[in-house]
Amino acid sequence: MPTVIVENDVSQWDDQTGEVYHFPKRYRDLLLPGERVIYYKGRMKDKRFEGSRLSKSPHYFGIAEVGDVFPIKNGKELLAKIINFRPFEVAIDFQQDGEYLEKIPKSKETNYWRDGVRRIDEDTYNEILSLAIVGPVSETKTILSDSDNQSFESGVEGRSSAYTGTRYERDQELRKRAILIHGCTCAACGFNFEEFYGEYAKGFIHIHHVEPLFETGEKIVNPETDLVPLCANCHAVVHRKRDKTLTVEDLQAMIKRDVVESV
Repeated sequence: MPTVIVENDVSQWDDQTGEVYHFPKRYRDLLLPGERVIYYKGRMKDKRFEGSRLSKSPHYFGIAEVGDVFPIKNGKELLAKIINFRPFEVAIDFQQDGEYLEKIPKSKETNYWRDGVRRIDEDTYNEILSLAIVGPVSETKTILSDSDNQSFESGVEGRSSAYTGTRYERDQELRKRAILIHGCTCAACGFNFEEFYGEYAKGFIHIHHVEPLFETGEKIVNPETDLVPLCANCHAVVHRKRDKTLTVEDLQAMIKRDVVESV
């Protein structure tokens, strides 16, 4: 059966509309691979977001399907890839002629709208679609692109291959998962390329192995615990000396000390 997923204007997650969705594990049976979903936004609470919404009022704004789902944060949260996202050209208000489109069970009358993930029946799904002008399937965004020719300290399980030196293979799927989990903001200094340079730099970030591959060799990599996003500057400083790889905590301490000394 279809499911409504709520996208908040402000969230602890760096979700990408139509591409990735974080949710608590209590909803895992509602968001299985292949499930159809309808995107929903609640009431606007901050005028800063007016330009990024189809409506100030609660509304539905797109349909999609659930792709792969995998656990993060030691299994306490789940992350779903969203595929085949099709935005609505206009907002579909959550009420029509004074009646809610979603059928609210009597047992949930007082707290129904608190659920960020909600099962709906086929009739409700089809009624929302009948009111919508559905756009084409959105193209995959930069954050999930396979054609990424950046140089990353990321993703590989470390098999070595001989050429004029030794290089370590990188797994691009691990890079993608690391970005989906951690986002594209530098974990050390907080720099975000898209925020500074705009849409052109969307999804640009270096992904760093907490334990460098040249030290560990081939290994199983957990993108949640073994990989971290770093901007180009911080990544360069981490690897400045061959005999010592700095930690993110080392970098944060350096940055904090520099800020304090400059005050």
